[in-house]
Amino acid sequence: MVGVTTAIAAAIPAIATIRVATTEAARHGAITAATAAMTAEVRVEATDAAMAVAVAAEMAEAGIADR
Repeated sequence: MVGVTTAIAAAIPAIATIRVATTEAARHGAITAATAAMTAEVRVEATDAAMAVAVAAEMAEAGIADR
């Protein structure tokens, strides 16, 4: 019985370390995913803005008013 108690007591820090490492990995994964999503959104917004500027420039050259 003493051996079992000692083994359990010895395993507790290892289990806690696994949990902390898993939580940290999940947090890092969430941060990475959020960063990727924001980067993709910024690219979409930048593309949309560039297209709007290009269309406005072509309309101005053609003498078409933006209505």
